Amino acid sequence: MIDEFDHLMQTDEVCSKLYKHLIHLDQVDSTNKFALNLSEKDHGICIYSKNQFEGKGREGRFWHGKENKSLALSILLEYPKTDRHKSLLPILTANSVCETLKKFKIKSSIKWPNDILVNNKKISGILCEVEFTPDKKNYLVVGIGINVNLNSEDFLNEQKIYKINPTSMSIESNRTFEIDKVCSALLINFANFYHMLDGNEDEIISFYNLHWGDKGKNLNVQMGDKFVTGKAISINSFGELLIRENDKNLTINSGEIISFL
Repeated sequence: MIDEFDHLMQTDEVCSKLYKHLIHLDQVDSTNKFALNLSEKDHGICIYSKNQFEGKGREGRFWHGKENKSLALSILLEYPKTDRHKSLLPILTANSVCETLKKFKIKSSIKWPNDILVNNKKISGILCEVEFTPDKKNYLVVGIGINVNLNSEDFLNEQKIYKINPTSMSIESNRTFEIDKVCSALLINFANFYHMLDGNEDEIISFYNLHWGDKGKNLNVQMGDKFVTGKAISINSFGELLIRENDKNLTINSGEIISFL
């Protein structure tokens, strides 16, 4: 993957502006954790592994990969300067995964805020994390996991109860993929969407809305200890979910869709 990355840095102007270097790990507990624990952080450092065994998921859950069958990528970024840019990072990351899957002829949709689904099964997860250190420059890490070459038996052997049934690129297409090439495509697409934060934020939302699969559905949304039920109306310019509850519109900036009614 190092050679693939070096080629990107030499041939893709947008990638060369964003990324500094790539650390390819044979195995790691969590690429996000590794990135946040770096003693010398820098904007654009990428952590990549095909063997992540304790990946993090949203709401304290874990994202479990399978050795040489999954992709785990974390990108270290300077903490966003505006609230809108911070809120758009998970949105543009979801866009990047959808565009990457499209390159490999796999049609996907987004379950708000950033679960990537194929045929209503989860193929990818995204987690953005930040650790604040007083009087120091702060960074945010974007973590992406993609099920690439896993088969049905791999998921059965996990013996886990999934909130959303899982799938993989291989299951959905009946093909096997070079994980390094999937990662290269993902790096290109992430850089392109990240570049849109420089004045083209509306394009990020437009792309997201085209791939957003919840619109018009009746949802049950959990926000901490609170539950809200309503009809999904739209995604606003901050990437927030707008739903219609009875006769009023509600804006949800953080939460999880736990069921469709």
